[in-house]
Amino acid sequence: MMLIAVCVALLVGVFPAHQARADDADRPANDPAMVLKKQADDDMDRNEYQDALDAYSKAYELWKTPALLYNEGRALQSLHRMPEAFDKLQEFKKAASPELLAKVPKLEELITEVAGHVSTLALTVDHPGASVKLDDRVIGMTPLADLRVNAGNAKLEVSLEGFGTESRNVLLPGNGRLEVSMKLLPRDTSATLLVKSSVTGAKVVVDGKAIGQVPSEVTVTPGSHTVHLSAPGHDDQEVTAVVKSGETKAVDVDLAVTSVTKNPLFWVGVIGGPLATGALIGGIYAGTKEKPPVKGSISPYIVTIQVWSPKIPF
Repeated sequence: MMLIAVCVALLVGVFPAHQARADDADRPANDPAMVLKKQADDDMDRNEYQDALDAYSKAYELWKTPALLYNEGRALQSLHRMPEAFDKLQEFKKAASPELLAKVPKLEELITEVAGHVSTLALTVDHPGASVKLDDRVIGMTPLADLRVNAGNAKLEVSLEGFGTESRNVLLPGNGRLEVSMKLLPRDTSATLLVKSSVTGAKVVVDGKAIGQVPSEVTVTPGSHTVHLSAPGHDDQEVTAVVKSGETKAVDVDLAVTSVTKNPLFWVGVIGGPLATGALIGGIYAGTKEKPPVKGSISPYIVTIQVWSPKIPF
């Protein structure tokens, strides 16, 4: 959020005031719509994006000028409400005059940038009436039509009274589509597996079915289940978990970093070269001595957006 605010602050002067005030004569400064727009412009400058959006929307109700659609789109973008921002910018593009479009010369690049942060979620659940949450925000009840949401890592949760709650971590692709199928089991005949790992982004497969990324919570039948984890640069690991009816069992799977000696090219280089025994042993030692992996995480809520003018200050 701070990075976006800095970008906005740096680029707020891209379009000179005299170039973007062609419509000033249409409305006096004390006109209610102009007062609201001025208030919204000031809110944008203070990074109070929700207040700015509310004021721009009220101004548009009084004055249907396309420029306010653009400003609403920029406020929505700053709030990381990317599907709504994309729609508002597209609406502006269709409604704006050539003169107004000329004030936003990088509009197409902006629309493409925002579209890259929009994803489509296609969710199938075997029971109707279940509540669906995405990152702790209710997005609807099943059956749920395809839904456009922010791209990135997110927690998907489906719950229904009398049934076990199923939760998965998913990666929603930018400018793409993710299909997810979830099955709810009755609470009295179900159990829950919570699969965790120290390796961020490790993929989880339970009983041959892809679940998502760690940490993932899945509802299963009581009994024995096979849990398989994989991640780039690490050896796959498979464990068996036995869970009782009504129980929630946490399974923490550790993944070892793949040794360099498991790479065939390593042995081709070692065996194929004219190395002395001492050099061979030293080379193998040097090649297999591994440093501890660097751990880190990327927040799904922080995105870098290239922006130009944060609003049209006509």
